[in-house]
Amino acid sequence: MPDREKVIKAIEICYSGKHNCTECELFHVEDCNDQLMRNVLELLKEQETIVRCKDCKHYDTITGMCGKGNTHGYADTWSCADGEWR
Repeated sequence: MPDREKVIKAIEICYSGKHNCTECELFHVEDCNDQLMRNVLELLKEQETIVRCKDCKHYDTITGMCGKGNTHGYADTWSCADGEWR
C-alpha cells in the first residue's frame, strides 16, 4: 500500500502549479500522473467505511437511540465501533 503522507505530498506538488516536479517522489517514474492516480485509488479503496448512526442497523429510528446501548447523543451524524450497515 502506498504511504498516505507521500501520496498527499505528491498531489500537493503536482497540482500546486509551481512545476516543482523534482521535489516529488514520483519524479523518476514514467507516467507519474498515472502512478499517482493508482496510488490514490488504492488508498481510497482501503479506507474503512464509516457507518453513521442514522444508517446503522442498531439505530432505532423511532427513539433515535442506539440499540447497542451507545449513548453519544449525536445519533444522526455520529458513528461508533459497533456501526454496521442496515
